[in-house]
Amino acid sequence: MTKLQKGLTILSCACISLLLLFYRNPKKPITLHLGLYVGSSFDVYDDNSYAYVDKAIELFEEKHPNVTIKYESGIRKSDYSSWLSKQLLEGNNLDAYMVLDSDFNVLSSIGAMENLNDYISDSLIEKMYPLVLKQGTYENKLFALPYEVSPMMMMCVNQDLLEKEEIEIPDDGWTMDEFYKICEQITKDIDGDGDVDQYGCYNFTWDKILYCHGLSLFSEDGLSVNITDEVKRALKLAEKLDDLNRNYHVTSEDFDSGKVAFCPMSIAEYRTYQPYPYRVSNYSNFSWKCLTMPATSANTNNTTSVCSMMAIHPGSQNKKLAYEFIASLAGNEELQSEVIKMGKGVSVLRDVINAKDTQSVLQEEGLAISSKQLDYVLDHLMEYPKIKKYNEAKDQADYLIRKSFESGSLDTDLERIQKQLNTLLK
Repeated sequence: MTKLQKGLTILSCACISLLLLFYRNPKKPITLHLGLYVGSSFDVYDDNSYAYVDKAIELFEEKHPNVTIKYESGIRKSDYSSWLSKQLLEGNNLDAYMVLDSDFNVLSSIGAMENLNDYISDSLIEKMYPLVLKQGTYENKLFALPYEVSPMMMMCVNQDLLEKEEIEIPDDGWTMDEFYKICEQITKDIDGDGDVDQYGCYNFTWDKILYCHGLSLFSEDGLSVNITDEVKRALKLAEKLDDLNRNYHVTSEDFDSGKVAFCPMSIAEYRTYQPYPYRVSNYSNFSWKCLTMPATSANTNNTTSVCSMMAIHPGSQNKKLAYEFIASLAGNEELQSEVIKMGKGVSVLRDVINAKDTQSVLQEEGLAISSKQLDYVLDHLMEYPKIKKYNEAKDQADYLIRKSFESGSLDTDLERIQKQLNTLLK
């Protein structure tokens, strides 16, 4: 080996050593930048929405003394999509960010989130509810980790109204036929002015009725609409419920004032409004309780859910650290046990849901729901189609179906609606 070769070899080794020291030096300061919105992911009042992430940051920074995690506070959920779009377009230094359910499909399809398939461990996959984890998946690729979930699982019942009408309150496991029969009995003109002023249900929309039948308007892959005979029957039931109100749009104020028998609730809504003082301030005019959602059979997957999720920006210079942080949000059992105490949803981990601490919190809040019920519901969630145009197609379907209800032309409109939606999805 010549002197020149020896010199180059020594220089190369020195450079490599310096690089390794630079990148592996545990004292090298690193800042992770997060994108967060203020408020609940579940559209309920929450004055402590940063608490869970702040706790995770505290634990992570203790474990990694050279790491500082920062975020811009005060971004409202209603402004978050615009704020996030600006950050992504301008190439700002986000490492990880929260993902709204309504934005997930589009962000996945345009490559705005890192594929986490090679990051997530088998142990974390085994700990999480499969159908909850799947909410962060697009085309078999994991793009976001859910760390809090709120299933739409309860039907709120105005006990006073049913008792006044001498109607027995149903038991859990009740059917859609029972639900419609009670709504039919409840809906009436009380003051005799010719207008309906007592109502069967509020916010029990046609898509929720499809879910209670274990059905969806969209195919499993979300690429087409096929209005089967089963879907037609479920939509006809939705139309019949709408007809009971004689085209009057029942409002939340009607429910709050005690004029409505039923209203579906998510676990986040139930947890927010059941405990004192929210129960008094929101529903002080009547006594109420919650039942499981009605279904066509006991085995029907009739529950949807919303998640708080976190993704990694593909342009992050600290992807492994960013993943370690979001994995702690979702997979640290000690931290996940705080979700139910700090947030309005519940944990995404099976062992945490079934833990005694979770049942104790539910009992302390006076909630008529058990860990066992939660466990069952989270194992029987319905899945949303994961395609870029899903939200647009869903909004269009909602508009067309509601217009058909108003005009009383559902039977003749369904074929046209199916064609229009399939054209949109192409």
